[in-house]
Amino acid sequence: MYDPWAGWRTTGTWAAHSGYSLGGIDKPLGYGFALTPPATGILHTQGQPGPGGDFVCGWVGSAGRRSILMLDKKLARVRPASTVTMNGWYKEAAGPMVALVFQHQSQFGTHGRRYVERDSRNPVGWVGASANGQNYGGDIHLHWHGLDAQGRRLNPLGFLQGSSTAGLPITPIPDEQSEDDMARNSVAWYKSGKNTYTYMGFNTESGWVHEFSNGSEAGSMPGTYTAGFQKALDAPAWTEITAGHATVIKNALAAVRNDDAKITVEIIDSAELAAYEGDSAPEVASNAEEVK
Repeated sequence: MYDPWAGWRTTGTWAAHSGYSLGGIDKPLGYGFALTPPATGILHTQGQPGPGGDFVCGWVGSAGRRSILMLDKKLARVRPASTVTMNGWYKEAAGPMVALVFQHQSQFGTHGRRYVERDSRNPVGWVGASANGQNYGGDIHLHWHGLDAQGRRLNPLGFLQGSSTAGLPITPIPDEQSEDDMARNSVAWYKSGKNTYTYMGFNTESGWVHEFSNGSEAGSMPGTYTAGFQKALDAPAWTEITAGHATVIKNALAAVRNDDAKITVEIIDSAELAAYEGDSAPEVASNAEEVK
C-alpha cells in the first residue's frame, strides 16, 4: 500500500477529526479528481462487505457516496496507533487493516471489480462533495480511512509500506503503452469569469482542442451534458485547472498543430440544454453546509 495523495496538503488530520467524527484523513482534491488505488483489492459500492461497524457502502448520510476497498492482504501496522480519543468514544485500534474507505465521491468505480495498487488508468472512484443524497454539499474533498476486521476506523498512514515511494503513482513504461493510451483525449474545466465556466476537450497528439461554456455569468453546464461530452471522447475524469494553465495547454496544442489558429469558445444555446438534467459532471459546488 502507498499514499497516492502524499503530495497534497492535508486539510483534516486524524487528530482534527477527533471532535466530530470517528477518524479519517481529508485531502482537498478537486471535483472529478480520479482516485488511484492505494492498494490492491475488491471494490464494494453497495451493501455491507464486513461484519458490522463501519462496513457500509453506497449513499451513507453525510459521507455521501461511500465505497470500501477490501484488501487482498491484511496490512500490519508500521507506525504506533494514535492515542487521541475519537469523538469521546475510542482510541485507534491496533489493526491489522483489512479495508480502505473513500467518502464524498461524485462517481463510484465498478462494484465487485478487483483494482490494482498504483494503476492510475483504473480509478476506484472520483472526488466530489456528495452528501445526503445530493452531489454537492460543503467543500469538495476526499475523506479516507482504514478499517480493521471489526469495522473500527484506522489511520491509513500508519500502515504505509515503503513510505519512500509514497505519492509516486506508477507510470507505464513506453513499450507497455498502446497507441490509444498515447493519443487519449482529455477534458478539463476552468473558471473564466464571474460565474462563468469554460469546458475544454483536447488531444495532445493531434493538437485538436474544443471549448464551450454556458455563456457569460450563466453558471456551469448541466452534469449530464458534460458527462456525455466526456463519454463521447472516451476521456478520463474532468480535471479542474486555472485559466492560466488553460492558456498554456492551448498554446502547446497550437504548437503541435504548427499553426496560429485562433481558439474560440462555443456558447451552448439554452434551447439545446432543455433536454439535459442532472449533476454527474463537474458543475460548481454550491455554498452549503460543510460535509465531514
